[in-house]
Amino acid sequence: MNRIAIIFPKDSEALFNKNSKRTFGGASVQLYLIAKYLKKYSDNVVYSLIPDYQSIDFDEEKYFTLVKTFKENDSLIKKVLCYHKIIKTIRPNIIIQRGLTFFSCLLSLYCKIFNIKFIFMFAHDIETHGRYQNSRKKCFLFPLLLKTLSVAVVHILAPI
Repeated sequence: MNRIAIIFPKDSEALFNKNSKRTFGGASVQLYLIAKYLKKYSDNVVYSLIPDYQSIDFDEEKYFTLVKTFKENDSLIKKVLCYHKIIKTIRPNIIIQRGLTFFSCLLSLYCKIFNIKFIFMFAHDIETHGRYQNSRKKCFLFPLLLKTLSVAVVHILAPI
């Protein structure tokens, strides 16, 4: 049995609060489906790490073990310390995260140091070139991510 932590992006609020007016992206939807089905159809212990949203209200709550992490406007240092505390508490042996961020690179190194399998899922083909999806700026820690992750998941869409 695995203990799996799935890290949701900051824009996932509307998935966990049906009264939210915010939007969410495809990465959030895919992580939601992965978390739900791992919990529903396996004996794995699955934790869904989400930002500290004020309100949680959604129909499929029974399929999720939600762990609130940081406030969206917290500093990077505070976020890192928050995740360290939570990871020490829930002790996952697998962490899944989607979408290239500076934090992804640090998380991959963290997982390597603490012997946790890190599954990184590229959210956009531009990320496979070491560039952030929104800004297209180069991620200078991208080589570190590639050296320290356990599994990389690349979803390629081909024209029909």
